[in-house]
Amino acid sequence: MNIKSPLKKFFMILVWCLLGGSGLALLIAAINSKNSSFCNGMEIEINGDTKAYFLNKKDVALMLENQGIKDLNSRKMASFDLLKTEGVLRRNSWIKEAQLYFDNNQTLKVLIRERQPVARLFTVTGSSWLIDSNGVQMALAERNVFRLPVFTGYPVEKFGLRKDSALSRQIINLAIFLNKDPFWSDQVQALNITASKTFQITPLIGSQVIEFGDGNEYERNFASFLFFTKLLLHKRDLKNIQASMSLLLTR
Repeated sequence: MNIKSPLKKFFMILVWCLLGGSGLALLIAAINSKNSSFCNGMEIEINGDTKAYFLNKKDVALMLENQGIKDLNSRKMASFDLLKTEGVLRRNSWIKEAQLYFDNNQTLKVLIRERQPVARLFTVTGSSWLIDSNGVQMALAERNVFRLPVFTGYPVEKFGLRKDSALSRQIINLAIFLNKDPFWSDQVQALNITASKTFQITPLIGSQVIEFGDGNEYERNFASFLFFTKLLLHKRDLKNIQASMSLLLTR
């Protein structure tokens, strides 16, 4: 009976088990060593290589300090609950993504990505807030560097409720369209939401209010609006042009 083959197989398995155990031990030792190391400061990055619009590094540092992340150089890395802190940061309406980790130099890296608002809404009661392209409701910022489409007369205090889901989607579509079109973003001063959930446009030129209809065919309506705007610029007959425009859009 040839016993060399089973013995050889046994020793190979034993060798691989020893190597695997050694590797695991080294990994555990490295993790324990890292966790017992002290934090070597913090670096905050907002929006990657692009500009930070509403939050700055001091804002983020203050949020972290309120969560007990301070005096970093005297704290061990293992004392930080990074996942919990990420969750707390994401509760801020301006923060879309938050990632925290320690790099190889034991520096706490804080990566923040801001939400980008697409419109400002005023409710029928006079309160005001912002929304992003996903319909997330955002608090007003002290540092507002965007010129955003303005909607007035929103019927409720919370955006995107089920009973107003169609209206909310129309607002988002109109806001995205206006933000992408420099001409219309300059021409439209505000869009008022009527009781029947249609839109009235207050143009920058003139004092007439244009009945825009609902937001389902906004591209066609804006194309018609453009035609009459060109006539307006050519003929300077503001009253007649806007009256005709309102009649066309409500047909």
